[in-house]
Amino acid sequence: MKHGRIVDDVGGLLLFATHYAMAHWCINTVYCSGTAAAMNTFKTVFHNDRLLQSTDAIGTSLGLADIEEGYFYSFQLLEETETSLHFIYETKWTPNLADLTRVCEQFGIAAKVEYIEDSMGVCGVANLSEAGLLSDYPLPEDLQNQLALSDSMKLEDLLYQWSLGK
Repeated sequence: MKHGRIVDDVGGLLLFATHYAMAHWCINTVYCSGTAAAMNTFKTVFHNDRLLQSTDAIGTSLGLADIEEGYFYSFQLLEETETSLHFIYETKWTPNLADLTRVCEQFGIAAKVEYIEDSMGVCGVANLSEAGLLSDYPLPEDLQNQLALSDSMKLEDLLYQWSLGK
């Protein structure tokens, strides 16, 4: 969807900029693990892409030659050990599970992804490995309804409680 807006008023002359409607951001929380060697290779790419984003504010491909579902944006490292990495990143509208699966395959690692895009009700948990997408559990509609009726429950809390069984 295309929109125009006034960006400046220069001596009574209005300057317009045309832009496309902003995407809804899907927050992806990733817990990945693998051998020390596999994780070391992946962490090198991860940290290089994270550094690139901090200076250029662009989406990255996490080492993939081509992207199918969407770039990785706004990395935040939460925890790092020799054999694991816990981080958050954003995608536009939905999780990019096919691309993240390809990352797991390429680096020989496994990942559990909790994804949330609450304005459109896209949320769930996926398990990935070097063997591919193992499972994807979108949040069931009855739980989405429970969330909509609750004044105190947050989506993140409900997703966390529900994902413990996945």
